[in-house]
Amino acid sequence: MTKTLQVTVVDVSCSATGSLCPLDLTASLGLDGVAGSTPATQGGFDGGGWSFPADQVPAPGIQVVGDGAFRIPDTTGTAPNFLAPLAPTTVPAVGTFSALTLLASARNGDAAAVPVTLHYADGDVATTISVSDWAAGSPRFGEADLVRTSGRVGGPSGTDGLAVHLWGVRVPTDPGRALQSVTFGASDRVAVMAVTGRRG
Repeated sequence: MTKTLQVTVVDVSCSATGSLCPLDLTASLGLDGVAGSTPATQGGFDGGGWSFPADQVPAPGIQVVGDGAFRIPDTTGTAPNFLAPLAPTTVPAVGTFSALTLLASARNGDAAAVPVTLHYADGDVATTISVSDWAAGSPRFGEADLVRTSGRVGGPSGTDGLAVHLWGVRVPTDPGRALQSVTFGASDRVAVMAVTGRRG
């Protein structure tokens, strides 16, 4: 019997046109939204004790997810692994990119029209992102469904069968301008695990 294995190869050199640049969000992470099954009380993505299961999200380090490569933060213990901008939060994003892709989700409802400011060397551009709730059955704003789990962990029962998602959210950028940083506007719903830039 012959089996076919699909392998996705991506360029993470952050140098050639089309290559990927996984950004480092470590300094801005503040929410632990991932938990192991023991103890299931770690984490708390939704504010109600429920989290993504650690064994069903990408492992820490640079990982290929979909057609992108992301720097996945520590998902063990109580380490923070999401940027949850309760106040405007700026992260470094130095380079010339044709687009940024966020590995993100929302909690307690969709996060619609969240302000995002792209800070270029020669000026700023304001835009917005919209992100579907983590428990939405399908993306509501055209996102890519990059991670789908078989359930959540936490809460009184330890686990449940509600599938939750990490979405791929594309933010177009100007490849002819030098991006310096990105500011996420305040939102109590959106949460970003990782960001990658595609060189223009």
